[in-house]
Amino acid sequence: MASHDPESLPPKLAAEQWQETVPSGNTTDATEQLATDARAAAEAEHKMSLWDGIKAYPRAAAWSVVISTATTMDGYDTGFLSSLLGLPAFRQQFGHPQGDDYVISPAWQSAIGNSSNVGIFVGVLINGWLTEYLGHRRILMACYVLITGLVFIPFFAPNVGVLVAGEILCGLVWGQFSITGATYASEVCPLPLRAYLTSYINITWIIGQFIAAVVLRGVTNMTGQWAYRIPFAVQWVWPIPLFLGVYFAPESPWWLVRKDRLDEAETVLKRLTNGKVDTRQTVAMLVHTNQLEQAYESGTTYWDLFKGVNLRRTEIACMAWCIQVFFGLPLNGYDTYFFEQAGLNTVYAFDLTVGDRLIALTGTALSWVMLTFFGRRTIYMIGISCNVTLLLAIGLSAISSANAAGWAQSILLMCWPLITSMTVGSVAFSIVSEVGSTRLRAKTIAIARNSWNLLNIIFGVIMPYLINPDAAGLKGKAAFIFVFLGILCFVYVVFRLPETKHRTYEELDILFMRKVPARKFKGTVVTAYQEDIHKTVGV
Repeated sequence: MASHDPESLPPKLAAEQWQETVPSGNTTDATEQLATDARAAAEAEHKMSLWDGIKAYPRAAAWSVVISTATTMDGYDTGFLSSLLGLPAFRQQFGHPQGDDYVISPAWQSAIGNSSNVGIFVGVLINGWLTEYLGHRRILMACYVLITGLVFIPFFAPNVGVLVAGEILCGLVWGQFSITGATYASEVCPLPLRAYLTSYINITWIIGQFIAAVVLRGVTNMTGQWAYRIPFAVQWVWPIPLFLGVYFAPESPWWLVRKDRLDEAETVLKRLTNGKVDTRQTVAMLVHTNQLEQAYESGTTYWDLFKGVNLRRTEIACMAWCIQVFFGLPLNGYDTYFFEQAGLNTVYAFDLTVGDRLIALTGTALSWVMLTFFGRRTIYMIGISCNVTLLLAIGLSAISSANAAGWAQSILLMCWPLITSMTVGSVAFSIVSEVGSTRLRAKTIAIARNSWNLLNIIFGVIMPYLINPDAAGLKGKAAFIFVFLGILCFVYVVFRLPETKHRTYEELDILFMRKVPARKFKGTVVTAYQEDIHKTVGV
């Protein structure tokens, strides 16, 4: 084999020299051979069934699960922070007396509920930049070390100010977790596994929330400082085993291709597959897609997300995640506190919260059934329609003065995570991971996630004032606000959300370059992997 140093060569030349080092019976030049191999790899993935994909890429699926498990820590933190407000011992430590109980002012409730979100917001932006230079493994390993130390701050917090500051710092690390899992899963898995393993991230997030609910239920009847310190201490359980898992995991082949480390990319693919996949052709597909994107948009900065074709892709990614906020996530996020305000005692409230998380976990598992039989766009329409109807029922129940109204609202609110996890909550991870260009994927996911975080911060400030009895006191009637927003989201999906199912990344690039309307994405025929990249750009 001829020796070469891809990092010292222009991307196209590096790819051609890499192709020339691989024995081939084809006498065409390297560029044509690259396109031929890329086409063969894409056709092989299109022909794969789900079971074929699992058999061909068993290690890719396993490593994706390992990397995505980092999101459990993000889910745990966001799952227990707002619920701490329903814990008597926590209110006694960080609140002020009011009658026979202790309360935390709406301003500090907002600060506690949003503290980690503020840190996550900054952390996500940092991740989009760091991934470009460091890759996924090094970022995660550094984050596991950092979070082990940072958890000491909220654990020993003497007052609410230090607690909020500690959560902001921890959020900087959780921001890395929430992005890296989605990016990695979308880059190591073949087409038939992509949606399942990106949506699996929602399972890890809900598992984290479920663990948080169980821990909080366990300390509900405790008194003293350990009632609220134990939930913080549980966060020391994960870093060491997850660090070891990431240490042995392979780097993303897409990232290696973008760095023109093509031999390493092929070696990684051999680690991810069963040994029967033609890794040369697969690398060729990755290289060909990368060259196509370089031909129409060479930049890889955050600013490039808002230029040309990428602006539409960024908008879709942002809305794919934000839609679940618009149709009720903030209301569900305060479920424990909401249950208490609806008239349930603390024990029942935390019991229902545990049940709520189990329901969400069941819904996410059912989302894999939905992904098998329906397209992403159809699933969104189903999810929005069902949840708007559900929220309308919650609002109408809140108007009733019957004694059972509190239970009715609580039960209806518990149906929300089932529907959302089956539909938008899980599928959002797939769409956001697919819709951006491969060269801007980490940054696309980062901006989309931060649009979601920003909305959560805004609603996190507003919600205590809406539902608290010493403010607006709307309680369940706040659902009417999300009914209206949900209807607007349905209209958006009809006209703007494209179908990405069964499309390779290069096919999606071409569809966006052609400016194909969202409603026509599914039926439009695409001829990808042509020999001349610049001719493809001109289609």
